[in-house]
Amino acid sequence: MKSRVHPTYKTKYRVANWPSYDRALLRRGDVTVWFSPEALATWQAAGSARGEGS
Repeated sequence: MKSRVHPTYKTKYRVANWPSYDRALLRRGDVTVWFSPEALATWQAAGSARGEGS
């Protein structure tokens, strides 16, 4: 759906705090995953495919 606001009247956003804006750009896309101690205790890595059958 197209915007109903005419391009001439669109709001222009200006950055007032450049250091904060730059830090936010660096953090964009970061994903933090938290594992519970119980999950870590029961987790077992799968064997690697390297060296099997060769």
